[in-house]
Amino acid sequence: MKKINSLIFFFFFFFLFFPLNLYTLLFSVLFMRYFLAIPLPEDVKKKLHAVSVVLSQFKGLRFVSPDNMHLTLLFLGENGALSKMDELKKVSFKPFKLVLSGVEVFPSTGRVRLVWVKLEDSEELVSLQKRLSKIFGIKKSFRPHVTLARVKRLDAEDKDLLFNVVEKITFPKIKVEVKNFKLYSSELTVLGPVHRVI
Repeated sequence: MKKINSLIFFFFFFFLFFPLNLYTLLFSVLFMRYFLAIPLPEDVKKKLHAVSVVLSQFKGLRFVSPDNMHLTLLFLGENGALSKMDELKKVSFKPFKLVLSGVEVFPSTGRVRLVWVKLEDSEELVSLQKRLSKIFGIKKSFRPHVTLARVKRLDAEDKDLLFNVVEKITFPKIKVEVKNFKLYSSELTVLGPVHRVI
């Protein structure tokens, strides 16, 4: 009985004083994901973060940290990413330019999920994404964007206001030169997702 009481006390003490470390460890193990993306230059991240600041009045938005901003090419999920590293290293292309052209709410009807920056059409980008999709045998529609915020909750009034504010944002076009892409891991922690280049 004394041993049982000691164990109960130990676990109570551990969960009481070290919950963050334990939960972070569990989330790291259970929620590791991989994706391919184009990294953004620091000056571009700063400009996009300035747009996020304009939208900070909306408490129902969860904003992407500038450090985590990127342009996703392909979401890979949990498995198979590391086994394709040799094939990914063989993918080469000539540098090309992308143009970030404006802020949008997605979707435009129904339940709002994201606020993102859209891009002008790019044949080079689409071609690269198709090549990567072929390597992994993944067929999904590709709508290139840079996510600024994810919507947690918005009532009807805030939703209408969000559309109005986004529509009035002055967004000068931003050119981004693409020279490479990266394989990222995404670790979902209690403090939010953490992206790391593999």
